[in-house]
Amino acid sequence: MGNQCRSLAARASKQQLFEKVGVHQTQEGFGITLDKHPLRTPSKNPLVLPSKALALAVAAEWRWQQNHKLQPSTMPLMSLAATAIDEPKPRHAVIDTLLSHVHTDATCCREQTGPIAARQAEVYRPIVEAVSKRLGVQFHVTDSIFGAEQPESTALAIRSYLEGLSNWSLAGTAELIASCRSVVVGIAISEGLVDVEQGLEAARVEENFQIEGWGLVEGGHDIDSAGLKVQVAAPSIFLRLLQSKD
Repeated sequence: MGNQCRSLAARASKQQLFEKVGVHQTQEGFGITLDKHPLRTPSKNPLVLPSKALALAVAAEWRWQQNHKLQPSTMPLMSLAATAIDEPKPRHAVIDTLLSHVHTDATCCREQTGPIAARQAEVYRPIVEAVSKRLGVQFHVTDSIFGAEQPESTALAIRSYLEGLSNWSLAGTAELIASCRSVVVGIAISEGLVDVEQGLEAARVEENFQIEGWGLVEGGHDIDSAGLKVQVAAPSIFLRLLQSKD
């Protein structure tokens, strides 16, 4: 997620410090300026955002940089916006990559028996059912180590769903799927079927189960959990701001 911002940060650091961050409306949407200079993406495309709410949020990320050394990790919304505009990877390639994980989705590939299997069923079942209902498909669940071969109709429906997304929505949804390591959980969060906390619980079922049994490793589990929360919360917020009418 940070490659786009790292490129921007490298360029911006050469001309730092900027004093004022502005948001202005254009014919295409909303732009951002640094000392009245329009921001551009790493590929030098105009940074034009589709909603004022998203533009204000990205501008806030840049304002935070005014009193700090530029840190790409603190600009996740900017990174997603640049990805949506620049398309560093073609849409069809992004979608193909996401679909390649459908048959090994964590929500459908579970342990055979025992407490962890029960926990997986408890956490995953409502999410799988919600996405199944939203897309009008069925998911096969298995305990095989080779994955769960999903019906062709299910894979086609997921492809159709992803292809129907705008570049902006696809950028956010793809980040959710990658962060949660699950197409099902990523779509569930994107569609508002579950909130971020529920998505995080699904993404960390095994880790949380181990922590309950063996305890938390400070400097390990806690850092991983905090990092994942940012990786999931940022695209979720990004998608909500996209839809804002304010």
